[in-house]
Amino acid sequence: MREKKDEEEEEEEEEEEEEEEEEEEEEEEEEEEEEMKKMMKKMKKKKKKKKKKKKKKKKKKKKKKKEEEEEEEEEEEEEEEEEEEEEEEEEEEEEEEEEEEEEEEEEEEEEEEEEEEEEEEEEEEEEEEEEEEEEEEEEGGGGGGGGGGGGGGGGGEEEEEEEEEEEEEEEEEEEEENLLCTLKHNLK
Repeated sequence: MREKKDEEEEEEEEEEEEEEEEEEEEEEEEEEEEEMKKMMKKMKKKKKKKKKKKKKKKKKKKKKKKEEEEEEEEEEEEEEEEEEEEEEEEEEEEEEEEEEEEEEEEEEEEEEEEEEEEEEEEEEEEEEEEEEEEEEEEEGGGGGGGGGGGGGGGGGEEEEEEEEEEEEEEEEEEEEENLLCTLKHNLK
């Protein structure tokens, strides 16, 4: 009877360990997905800023043909708009960071609660085993055991600038594609 009970306890412990391993794997997968989402978001922001920069350069080239007063007014308006957009983006990033911090705190609290529950369960199991051993010793029986385990720039003429910009764009796109491939591979 004692051996049968030991085997059942070992099977229960093994099942608990397997469940813990599965939970850890799920948590790791969720973390990797979160990381990938963050990277994708950063890439989109980077592309957006680059498009704005390129648009601004093209506008500046066209404005050279216009009168200086009109040019200055338009540039000031654009700068104000860009500043407002940057402020909005910063506010969004701050909100996201706060949300992430709150989520991390909640996860830590949940983990602590789970650890406490596991410790209590282990203590109860140990107490039960001790009581059983004491009863067996009183009856004249023996003892048993358990188990466990555990980017760049440029200068010069307009044509050269455009060529350099195109080269930079191609390089950045290649880098982004490589990064995406790596992230997707890691998630598999």
